[in-house]
Amino acid sequence: MKTSLALIFFLFLAGEILPQSIDFSTGSIQLLPDETFLPKADWNALFYDWETANKENGTGYHKDFAFGHDGRVIISNRSNYKVYILDKSGQLIKTFGKQGGKPGEFLFRQDFHGILDDQHLVFSDHQGRINFFNLDGNFVKMITIDFMPLNIYPDKGGKIILKGHVPMKTYSRKVLAVLDYNTEKYNIFYSYNESYDQPNRIIFPAKTGGTTSVGSGHTSRWITKVGNSGLVFSANNARPEIKLFTPQQGSYIESGFEVKVDPLPILQEDKDAYYENFKKRLKENGVDTVYAEKIRNDDFFPEHMPYYYNILVDESNNCMFFIYNNENKDYLFQAYTTTGKFLGQSEFVLEGYEILFQSNPVIIRDGYLYATALKKDAKNPLRIIKCKIGSERK
Repeated sequence: MKTSLALIFFLFLAGEILPQSIDFSTGSIQLLPDETFLPKADWNALFYDWETANKENGTGYHKDFAFGHDGRVIISNRSNYKVYILDKSGQLIKTFGKQGGKPGEFLFRQDFHGILDDQHLVFSDHQGRINFFNLDGNFVKMITIDFMPLNIYPDKGGKIILKGHVPMKTYSRKVLAVLDYNTEKYNIFYSYNESYDQPNRIIFPAKTGGTTSVGSGHTSRWITKVGNSGLVFSANNARPEIKLFTPQQGSYIESGFEVKVDPLPILQEDKDAYYENFKKRLKENGVDTVYAEKIRNDDFFPEHMPYYYNILVDESNNCMFFIYNNENKDYLFQAYTTTGKFLGQSEFVLEGYEILFQSNPVIIRDGYLYATALKKDAKNPLRIIKCKIGSERK
């Protein structure tokens, strides 16, 4: 059972509705790597830190990237607070970025959110700071918002979609807002409150001081994706409902549909294994194992797995919901139109590489899929790959 996937996709949508380019009725969709992509890229130098990958703070494997209109590739490395600009052959053009609290510096490990209007590279680091650079890596300006961004999605016409939260005393207010690059003002168009008192979270002393918390590994996630046309997808993967927000005359019109996924049940053997593994981890870190007893509560685990673990959207604005399964398939998904029409169930198949979906962008553009991946049997396997999307009927 695929129960350990915690995947966050960065999403690019086509601005217009195009003819369906992927046949979702096939049993599998072959991803064919283009071995000539970025031939001059020095992956050993760019991704020197892959062996010291730290999944907790997002370093090592976490490499945000985007493409400029002239084919250049911008790659952000959280390990050293650096950003690399490569030409379309993979040759390094420029390196910029440094740790610091001034505008244009990264206070904490930076997140690269993409390119606004083909002009500005968009970064966030901490405390609502959003830094903007031009395509040559020169600092332009910083906008600071008064809530904590969870993700940022550059749109068009100077519009930036913000997903974030406002910490309150007993709950967190989750918000979706649109920020204007020119006026530096934002407008919240959707919000809801989430209580801190979650039955499926355990708070315990951290090894380095203070406290930390973990969930059951089966808990729900708020997933948001944004299309180039400004269409905002928002959903809680513990429920089948998908919300859509369409910009219209300065506001957003809400619509939606439901996925028809049959979620996998959580078996007692899975609960027992999680309990024993968590007790072992606490003991190894010198923490009292009594904190593991909350796992024995009847309401710690939901009845079933979430309906899906993430969403990807193709060039025709069709939504792919990647589902948990007991068939040992890593990239199994169901596809729907934005009106909820079911297009089929299929899977991506890729030989010779392992795609790293964890917190890394996946971009579908011009019939190709771009992602960070590990190349099997390579000395330094981490790299960005380009794959032709084909179809193979089973």
